[in-house]
Amino acid sequence: MRKIENWEELKSTTDEVISFESLPVGPQFCKIVDVQDVEEKEYLKIYFDIVKGDFKDVFKDQEERFGNWPSQGIMYWSYKKSAERFFAAHITAIEKSNDGFKWNWLPQNLKGKYFVGNFAEEEYVDGNEVKVSLKVREVRSIQAFKEGNVKELPIKLLPEDKKPQQIQNIDDLSDDLPF
Repeated sequence: MRKIENWEELKSTTDEVISFESLPVGPQFCKIVDVQDVEEKEYLKIYFDIVKGDFKDVFKDQEERFGNWPSQGIMYWSYKKSAERFFAAHITAIEKSNDGFKWNWLPQNLKGKYFVGNFAEEEYVDGNEVKVSLKVREVRSIQAFKEGNVKELPIKLLPEDKKPQQIQNIDDLSDDLPF
């Protein structure tokens, strides 16, 4: 293992560096800060941040504190045939949220556009564990939010057949264990 050169310095600031308040479930006002078109896989990688309230610039702040890490504000908008309806819903929300904006098939023109991101929890499997992450599960228009049409979403649970099997009894364990 490589020794970390500034270990003592890092240890002294660990508490302040890793503590931050988690985003809540529910709607947040957001802005698209960058877009990458991954044409070979037919999706847009949308980078966004929160622009209003207690969590304003949360992803920018995290990037400044931690560098480019996986918990940025990122969404993936597929435009494959099977996802065209969802893609159209995202674009419609962007058009309705940004006066005068009309989708023109130039992904970079989405930069700087506003929307309401409805954050919700969903289960996923990590190794042999079921964990929960918070994601933007709905892209909605500011108009829909003002009209009261953006509701908090329930947790998206994994189907039971997708969850790892839990060992119910110690006798169910294999005889190959070293104890």
